[in-house]
Amino acid sequence: MDSILRARPRFGQHALLVTTAAVPVAGWSLHAVALHRRLAAARKCQLTGLPGRPELLAYGDRLLRTGRRDTVHLVLLDGDGFKAVNDAHGHAAGDAVIRALGRRLARWCTGRRALAARLGGDEFALAAALPPAAALAELAALREQLQQPLRYEALVSYP
Repeated sequence: MDSILRARPRFGQHALLVTTAAVPVAGWSLHAVALHRRLAAARKCQLTGLPGRPELLAYGDRLLRTGRRDTVHLVLLDGDGFKAVNDAHGHAAGDAVIRALGRRLARWCTGRRALAARLGGDEFALAAALPPAAALAELAALREQLQQPLRYEALVSYP
């Protein structure tokens, strides 16, 4: 009977030790997850949801290291007449144009080895791995998509 009484306090001490250690570890883990999410959100453009320059450069570097160099393309895009949209229709319309460009670029990248990023203002870029035979046609299709007009109603409504 004496050994049974001694076994209970030992188990209780271990349980207390495990519980005491588990609470801070769980707290640190939750804090690390929350911090990781905040850092990931900070790396993205708040307006478009596209990544920024550092992610684009890292992606382009990965493409260059893992693929054939003749398949890697870097496309720089600068919106023409963007200031005129802001001046004529206000910043809400300008923001809607930026969001629309971001959506069009992201849509084009879907299903391809490509990443679009917002560099700032009305400047965007994308890095893509495209087969040499299809690259010109793919980029022409992107240009066509980007040149499609935007309806004014779509510009002033927020998604």
